[in-house]
Amino acid sequence: MSLSVTVKWCGKEFVFDKLRHSTTVYSLKLMIYEKTGVLPHRQTLLGRRLKLKAKPKQGKEADDVRKLIDVGVQNGMKIMMMGTREEDMKVEVLSPPEHLQTEVVDDFDIEDEMQIQERSMKRRKGVWLREANLWHSYMSYLNIFRKLNTV
Repeated sequence: MSLSVTVKWCGKEFVFDKLRHSTTVYSLKLMIYEKTGVLPHRQTLLGRRLKLKAKPKQGKEADDVRKLIDVGVQNGMKIMMMGTREEDMKVEVLSPPEHLQTEVVDDFDIEDEMQIQERSMKRRKGVWLREANLWHSYMSYLNIFRKLNTV
């Protein structure tokens, strides 16, 4: 017994006659590839009663190895295919406009890095000294206050 399936893609219809019930989904995708140029892994088949999943669940077999009859393909069925050819996907790499292109200037100098680290250390030391001075002032005022309260 043979099946006849119509696959619609980009406004065109492709008829596949003499398919067997034992034909796998992947075999159908290879036949579609021969007519459309869309690689099988880029094809998504959609149909009203199709039982195909985009990504199989863990522990379940992939739809590509299943037979057409097992996924609900019937004689005379219309299937819509979504997919893009590889050559249609190529992206042209553009360079920035000339007024935005700049030369890379290497202005990193190890001595400059050392100076930055020294300034950072001085700042930290200055903060520590200021905090120590504040603490010393606080303790002085506290001692004066205690002496006044005891008299």
